[in-house]
Amino acid sequence: MKIDNLLNALEGVKRTGPGKFLARCPAHNDRHASLAIKLADDDRILIHCFANCGTESVLAAVGMTFDDLFPDRQARDFDPTKPQSKPPRYFASELLRTALFEATIVTVALGRVLSGATLDGDDLRRVKLAMTAIDAIRREVSNVA
Repeated sequence: MKIDNLLNALEGVKRTGPGKFLARCPAHNDRHASLAIKLADDDRILIHCFANCGTESVLAAVGMTFDDLFPDRQARDFDPTKPQSKPPRYFASELLRTALFEATIVTVALGRVLSGATLDGDDLRRVKLAMTAIDAIRREVSNVA
């Protein structure tokens, strides 16, 4: 995926330097540009929401996945007998931070349901998004381990 595809899916995009941009985050009601986008030297697309939205949440809000950030990545079977030439695709700290944030969303929603409240359509969509993010992280970790 080219960075232009991501930038075209976002609102309020501003160039801040060569290969660097700020935009409004699609994962929350962003009134100011809080999403940083950077094109890395190896053509990876790096994103970070300063309001602490998880990367998976940001991507899902524009119909994309982690795979869209890595254009040259090819699927390969893990063979523990062969040396691995590539490092892990994601930092463990990023996966953990995202998993904790998304787990918090699910925990709050479950707490509301257990206290007798009902979740509206927006709440249910957000819980589903959190569950999808957690499952994607689970798959990613199981591919590395």
